[in-house]
Amino acid sequence: MDSWGRDREALLARMASADTRVVTLTVTEKGYFLNPASGDLRNDDPMIVGDIASPQQPRTAPGLLVEALARRREAGIAPSHRAFLRQYA
Repeated sequence: MDSWGRDREALLARMASADTRVVTLTVTEKGYFLNPASGDLRNDDPMIVGDIASPQQPRTAPGLLVEALARRREAGIAPSHRAFLRQYA
């Protein structure tokens, strides 16, 4: 289960809103779902597989961004700017 729960739709609506110009996310290294050796998306990860199968109900940060951008495109709204902030321990 994702950590957004009931707030996922509100978050997506906010990210897809024409009023939103910049989206920033603080994501841990594992939250990018990248293969450390190649840098490619780990599209075999069950969470990513779930996002691909049900893009309207994303469970990952990459899935949220893809769905929000898709909603903006559908509504004829220009893409927002995205900033990825790396969390260091």
